[in-house]
Amino acid sequence: MIPATLSLAWDFFGRRRSRWLLVATALVLGWLGIQWLKFNHREAWMAPLLARTITVLVLVLSISAMDFTEGHRRGGFGTFPTRMFRLPVATAMLVVVPMLGAALAMVSAYLLCALFLLAAAGDSPPLLWPCLYLAGGVTAYQATIWALAEQPWCRTAALGVGTTILAFGWMFLWPDIYLGTLSDAGYGGNPDQFMTRYLVVLSLIGPASYLVAWNRVRACRHPPVGRRSPAWSRPVHWTAASESSERPFRSPGCALYWMEMRRSGWVLPGVIAVVLGITSLPTAIVALDGGNVTAGVVTAMLIAPAIMAAIVGCAFRRPDFWKETHQLSSYQSVLPVPAGSRILAKLICALTSSAMTWAVTLVAIVLWVIYFGDFRVLEAWQESMRAVYSPFECLLLAIGATMTLILLTWRFLIASLPFGPGAHPWLRRASDASVAVGLCGLLGFVIQRTDTDRLILDLQEAGPLLRNLPWLLLIVVATKIFLAWAAWRRVERRSLLASRWIGVYWAGWLAMTLIPGATAYLAFSKTTWLWPILGLASVLAVPLARIAVAILVLSRSDAK
Repeated sequence: MIPATLSLAWDFFGRRRSRWLLVATALVLGWLGIQWLKFNHREAWMAPLLARTITVLVLVLSISAMDFTEGHRRGGFGTFPTRMFRLPVATAMLVVVPMLGAALAMVSAYLLCALFLLAAAGDSPPLLWPCLYLAGGVTAYQATIWALAEQPWCRTAALGVGTTILAFGWMFLWPDIYLGTLSDAGYGGNPDQFMTRYLVVLSLIGPASYLVAWNRVRACRHPPVGRRSPAWSRPVHWTAASESSERPFRSPGCALYWMEMRRSGWVLPGVIAVVLGITSLPTAIVALDGGNVTAGVVTAMLIAPAIMAAIVGCAFRRPDFWKETHQLSSYQSVLPVPAGSRILAKLICALTSSAMTWAVTLVAIVLWVIYFGDFRVLEAWQESMRAVYSPFECLLLAIGATMTLILLTWRFLIASLPFGPGAHPWLRRASDASVAVGLCGLLGFVIQRTDTDRLILDLQEAGPLLRNLPWLLLIVVATKIFLAWAAWRRVERRSLLASRWIGVYWAGWLAMTLIPGATAYLAFSKTTWLWPILGLASVLAVPLARIAVAILVLSRSDAK
């Protein structure tokens, strides 16, 4: 039994050894960076920020190595490895080894970060409840992706709910919450008993997740004989009558757009709806503190679509969102459709998804403010806007800001298209790593900003940078346009997209660039040094050369 356990453990940890190497590298570099910042007294205040950023990055990398699914070989994500069903090992052992290994790995990762990073930076992090919290979260994550392997939408919703609970549930373990805010909300129990019961619930998540995963894996490994499968799990057989009742597509582009919408178009709006729905519950309790919480919650809801678009965009580049492989299937590779039409369908799908996402977000913000918000904050904002802008300008700013937010979400969603099929795997990993580092840095910045006021921007110190920034942006814009012209010329010469559609995209790019540029000019026209910088930045916000590169990269996959 011991050799079998070691073999299963090696199969679990060995398949993701590259990520564990990244975790170890991040820990070492983080510790060295903290020691250097502490030695340099002028930059010592950045040590807590670096420690928290590296901690979040290490935990995210550790969780990403815990999926233990079929992976690239089978082209799927979410199923327990069926190659292990023939091993002469009990199902209980097949499930307990990856689950226990995941829990121990997460606890070890946090303890290393707490002892070597956070403590070295001067923090005193708790040890008990974070370990229970992370162990329960990672085991529930594994149970979810194994139990809902055949229902991708249910799995996505469950993962969204679980991620939101994991992101906000720690608040109820914070002394200010369970000692003060819960009492203000009407909780009359003993805070210490509440804390004890919460820790007991956290300790029971792991065993409950193990039972769910064991039951599911056992049912897949030993399916019942003679029992009819439920209706939702049986495949749908299309008949000639059902096919004839469907309206034909007007063009191949419409068919590609329909396929992209069915596979990935509803993912971002669905994830945002779940995240905002679950987020409104704990923030409704905290909102008793007044207007500052209302402003913070509204701000968080406004930036949530862009953050989630960057995360979803890492999978949006795949031919099939629900499969981990980046290779085109045999069906997709034989379609008589150029690479440009496929990328164009993805662009339109992403724009539709971004518009639906912001429709859901704005509705959630309005409902939250009506039921839980503080209207004094809104009145203050309204008065400050009326003092600077006319009512017509306020209307134009509202429309322009909404359209700008939709475009930014669309830009984050399609940012990784050049790293899809045909790109080198190391480029994909570098793209995903940049997204992870950026999000972890943003989270560390927010945590640090809530603890200190030292990160306030000093315009006097940034004066030389601001004076030279327009010239730097002008050089970057000129380089972008030249590279875009060269890349689109190659696309046209290779007939990867019709010339009229290339002209349509250039015209659309110009129109989409004018929207944030005009909004920035209208908002900061009296600040003569700021609106030119934002105007040049708006040219960089809308992708141009990136789309042509994505078409060229995808054509390499078609050639293979």
